[in-house]
Parts: sequence; structure tokens; C-alpha cells
Amino acid sequence: MQYSEYLNAARKHLITCEVLKENIDQLNENNLQDKTKAKQLLINLYYLTGYILECSIKYGIYKVIS
Repeated sequence: MQYSEYLNAARKHLITCEVLKENIDQLNENNLQDKTKAKQLLINLYYLTGYILECSIKYGIYKVIS
């Protein structure tokens, strides 16, 4: 993996997180069963946020080194 691909991966994860956030907001407005789905999506949102941070940091390190 070239270091520039880390930035692209972070951007892709960010877009996915934005979509998840929109879906969570919509589910929170609906009934109780949807709140369980919203909680599961929120957990995935946090998980992907970690990847965004990881990819961004790796990109920054490699850019400084290279």
C-alpha cells in the first residue's frame, strides 16, 4: 500500500460514516425497534471513525518521512 492510499481510505471511511450518521438520525425519529438498529449503526460509526484516524495518522507520518 502506497502512503497516498491511506488518505483515500480515510476519505472513503468518512463518506461511509456520513451515510451512517444520516441513517442513524432517520432511525432515531422512528419507533423503538429502529432505535436498536440505530445503536448497532452507531457502534459501526465509532468503529469506522477509528479507521479514519488510523489512516490519517499513517498518511501524515509517511508524508513527513517520504
